[in-house]
Amino acid sequence: MSLRYGLDPHAVPTLEASPFDATAAAMDDAVRDAANKLPLYARFVVAPADLDNAGVWTELPGGDRIWRLRVVSPGAHAMELFFSDVYLPPGSQVHVYDDAREQVIGGSTAAHVQADGSFTTDMVYGDACTVEYHEPAAVRGEGSLHLEKVAHAYRMVAQVKSGTCEVDVNCSEGANWVNERNAVVRIRVVIPSGAGFCTGTLVNNTASDCKGYILTAFHCTEESVTTNYPSYQFRFQFQRTVCGTGSATGSGLTGCARRAGSQDQGGALGSDYSLIELTSAIPGSYTPYWAGWDAETAAPVGGVSLHHPDSDVKKISTFNGAALSSSW
Repeated sequence: MSLRYGLDPHAVPTLEASPFDATAAAMDDAVRDAANKLPLYARFVVAPADLDNAGVWTELPGGDRIWRLRVVSPGAHAMELFFSDVYLPPGSQVHVYDDAREQVIGGSTAAHVQADGSFTTDMVYGDACTVEYHEPAAVRGEGSLHLEKVAHAYRMVAQVKSGTCEVDVNCSEGANWVNERNAVVRIRVVIPSGAGFCTGTLVNNTASDCKGYILTAFHCTEESVTTNYPSYQFRFQFQRTVCGTGSATGSGLTGCARRAGSQDQGGALGSDYSLIELTSAIPGSYTPYWAGWDAETAAPVGGVSLHHPDSDVKKISTFNGAALSSSW
């Protein structure tokens, strides 16, 4: 709406998040790597603001109004915003965009708010973005939007991150695995200190009722607490459309609940699994596929792994020998 009405972007006040400590993050990353913990691409920095104590309101013709706030986390490669106590009344919308207004996320509505009142955005590249809340006259004063923190992305943001040996799923090697490819998603895992990436698979169940069960690794989710799961994000079709070239965006869903886990870090006692369930229905436009499974003990001889190595776009790896049991 600010673009439609030609509002001055320079009239928007700026909130600077608490400082990101790159030295402390690097030291902690080294400790986490040694302990085989989930690699993090972002750390949380505090940036408290709400509709009453920050930003600026602008009146529009007819009684509608807009609230805007520019948020900066100096030095960030990208940012993701995390909100709490959110209520978006009918007709209201939230947009987030970068300073150049080249990347616009939204409009987000009540359908994007989790049952616990949390709401989080996709990634905005750069170290600054503007939050814009449009409130229609009919619901004036009813909205609630509390910015709590920013995920300050400091690494693993560029599209190409995996080794040159990795093969895009849309190369010829993946031609016979299109259905299975569509079952594989990239997960933004959230833990109390930050966020990391893992791969998960949309799996069928014995009722064959297309519930949104995602199977991933226990070592991905083991640090998450109950309040983190509503902020998990699942990106479908995060893959290049052309073999070896171009970019990928995909389509995202936010929010899940934990259902089960191996609880043993993938050691000798178990299989390092975590089962979570999406809290939103998967749109048909995402072309989801529910992967099959079996509980046979015979090792498969040959197959593929469909995954997001180093959080990169989706890749395929082929193996021709018998699969072996291992550990994380």
